[in-house]
Formats: sequence, structure tokens, C-alpha cells
Amino acid sequence: MRPIAIAGPETRHHFLGDLGLALEIGQNSVSGSLILVPELCLPGDQRVRTGVLCTIADVVAGRLAAIHTAPRLAVTTNLSCVVHGHPPSDRMVARARILKAGRTTIVTETSYYPSTGPTEAGVASGAVFATCFTSFMSSARPGDVLPPIGAPRIPIGGRGVPTLSAPILTRVGCIEVAPGVLEAPLTADVANSAGFLQGGAVALMADGAAQSAVDCSHNLRGSVVQLDVRYLDALRVGPVRSSVQLVSRANTGDSWWRVELRDVGNQNRLGTVALARHQVTHPQLPA
Repeated sequence: MRPIAIAGPETRHHFLGDLGLALEIGQNSVSGSLILVPELCLPGDQRVRTGVLCTIADVVAGRLAAIHTAPRLAVTTNLSCVVHGHPPSDRMVARARILKAGRTTIVTETSYYPSTGPTEAGVASGAVFATCFTSFMSSARPGDVLPPIGAPRIPIGGRGVPTLSAPILTRVGCIEVAPGVLEAPLTADVANSAGFLQGGAVALMADGAAQSAVDCSHNLRGSVVQLDVRYLDALRVGPVRSSVQLVSRANTGDSWWRVELRDVGNQNRLGTVALARHQVTHPQLPA
């Protein structure tokens, strides 16, 4: 097994804090802005990983959902992200709003824009380059409640400047076992308030597994531009391991992949299933 890269000392605290999201909480929306450092992008590329966009949606939209489910935790059930424009190379803003707030289910939409001006201001400019729909539900587990005021909380806010010293997949503990097979331990720095693998880390693993399958198995360059994640069961023990299956491939080289995440330490239970669409940007020339 080989690590995606060498992890830095930041693994002592929660990975969400290393995103450094500058949050703005409004009456009906929550925005998060940040600088797009190379650690958030594909290796050798300036395009932000779709799994990172999913993680940001889980944070900003989750903040909105928590307002409606409090004191219960808001649990992510579905997350679907599509990159339909050209991502910026420097900084971005994600703005979440609620589409529906029922008694038990909250549906949100997060739009991603290029950003101008100071990152803390979260000023959006230009056209939307990606959209994410996320569904949350109020946890039915009696113990899944928000921490009391003054208790330690997962850091999700910052000044818009990530503090990563390693690629984001490494930061969440991923090791590449084989093409499309990633494995990560469940540690406190990637867990949610209930002690399960945090929803953004789940999406990152699904995105990374699909990208790994393409990078290692096919002579193509490109990125995952669509990710549909279904959270079936909590990943609560670890290690978590991915598997991938090619669903279809177009004559352009674009492909669809089915990804599973299983909790190896919990009788290999299926926790997450996802569909990922990989889009080719340009073929890699033979050596």
C-alpha cells in the first residue's frame, strides 16, 4: 500500500479546520469562500477536486440545515454535485440556500462562483461554475445532539486561507491500495460530531477512488465532473475501503464509475454508494 502523499503535522486537528473557509451566515443563506491552493486541486492541475466542492457544500449547507434540526444533528443523506463550467484557478465562493425545510428533511442548493476582492468578504463574481444539491435529515439517534455552548466543536470557519501541507486526500488519511481502491482509518480528525466518518470526507474518498481508477487504468487525462453520493449507513469503525466498477464509457473517453465505500471493521458493511462521471480533457500521448 502507498500513501497518496506524505501527511503533514496538521493531522493533529480536524481536517475541516484546514480548509480555512471564511463563512458568512445570513438570514436565509450561508456562504463560504477560500483560496484554491494546489492541495485542493488535482495533481499537476489547477482544477479543484469535485470532492472538495462536495465537502464545502456539506459544511455551508449543513450549517443551514442545523438551524432547522437543532438541537438534533443534521445528517447528510444525499449529495449531488455537477461541475458545468470552468472552475476558477485562484479563489471561489460557495453560497447555500434552502429549497425545502420539512419536519424531518431539509433540501439545499449550493452554487459556486469565482471570487474577487478580499477572500474574507466572500464577494462572488461571474457565472456559476458548479451546483450541488444536498439533502439532510434530523438524526433519530437520541445521543446525536449538538454540543452544548462552550463545549469543543469541529472547526469549520477560518479566514479563507487553507492551511494544508499535503494533498486533501492524504489529509483525510487515504492510502491507495490498488487502482480505485482507497483505504482510510476512522480517526477523530475526520469524524463528525457523532463519531462517524464526516460527510465531506466520504465524498472525497468517492471522488478520489473514481479518479484513481481512471488515472491508473487508462491512458487519459481529465477529472470527475459529476458526483452523486448516497449515504446509506454510517461509517463508524474503520478502516473505510473503496471499490469501483466501470459502468459505461463513451467514444470520447468519458466514463461513468460506480463507487462503494465499506466499513471493513464493521463486518464490511456498505456505507456509501456513488456514481462518478469522469470527463476527458485531452488524451495523454504515448511515451
